[in-house]
Amino acid sequence: MKELEVKRTMRKKQPKFIRHDTKHKKLAKIWRKPKGLHNKVGDNRRGYLTKMSTGWQTPRAVRGMTLAGLLPTRVVRVEELTDLDAKKHCVVVGKVGGKRRIAIIEAASKAGLTIMNGSLDTVKELQEKFEQQTKEKKERSAEKEKKAKAAAAKEKESLEDKAKEEAKTAEKKEEKPTPKKETPKAGPAEKKATPKAEEKEKAPKESKDTAQKPEEKKAAEKQTPKEKQ
Repeated sequence: MKELEVKRTMRKKQPKFIRHDTKHKKLAKIWRKPKGLHNKVGDNRRGYLTKMSTGWQTPRAVRGMTLAGLLPTRVVRVEELTDLDAKKHCVVVGKVGGKRRIAIIEAASKAGLTIMNGSLDTVKELQEKFEQQTKEKKERSAEKEKKAKAAAAKEKESLEDKAKEEAKTAEKKEEKPTPKKETPKAGPAEKKATPKAEEKEKAPKESKDTAQKPEEKKAAEKQTPKEKQ
């Protein structure tokens, strides 16, 4: 097709359209129309970036196609590949998971469709990645099981130790005799005071005895011999 040849020649001459002031890291290198009144790119000044305009468009019949003349179509499911023709379409795998990506790439390669963003090498890389992930998961699960077993064993040991300690304390309580009540011991002041108190207590008793003796003698003298009998 002549249109494809025109597109190839235009693509060689076509510059990269980048937004103005992309030296700053915040701004991505994507085309954005300059809107400032004094912007040099907007005024098409010489020596500055080229402004995007309609003159850089490719022919309408080939617009949106690749240089090989294929129309890129986005695919998200394997069932969508049945409607595509290998001579007219090329596959662009959409935003899907790894397993579905592998299935789409394998089915497209079997059907003879060209894939823009993947190949069989990517399938091998993804499979290796999945295998590595499964190994890591198994290792993590094994480590978790080991930790759980160790924690359970520690808990059992602690419970056994507690039970032994409780049994020992119970045995000690049973073996202990009942404490006897002890009389309070007299202090040193009380000990010193006891002999004096005893002397005081004895003194009046002796005096009473001595006071009764002469009276008894007199009564005995007065008694008649018959009363004595």
